[in-house]
Amino acid sequence: MSTVVVVDDDPEVRDTTAAVLRASDYRVIEAADGVEGLERLSQEPVDVILLDLAMPRLGGRGVLEALDHSPPIIVVSAFASDVDVRQRFGSKVVAFLQKPVSPQRLLTVVANAVRGDLD
Repeated sequence: MSTVVVVDDDPEVRDTTAAVLRASDYRVIEAADGVEGLERLSQEPVDVILLDLAMPRLGGRGVLEALDHSPPIIVVSAFASDVDVRQRFGSKVVAFLQKPVSPQRLLTVVANAVRGDLD
């Protein structure tokens, strides 16, 4: 079973995303902001990170800067202008999804990241 950490400050988005992933047999770890996300990542290995950018305490950009080595990261943001994050952070960000994300699109991108099929 693959493990996905969902880092998003919006509890409704986090809960919905986690429910979709759990229904497809992913193990899900939830974090309400970047600080909590980094704590979770230091405690156990994960296969994929779903990362919101705009969060209190520590946003997604701060998380990206803090991670030297990480599993594939999928940025999930409501703002189209955040697409530049993939260019700035290179291979750390394997995909960018704009909110709202359909469950099928979410599952497809996460499955591809788990398999390493990132083209």
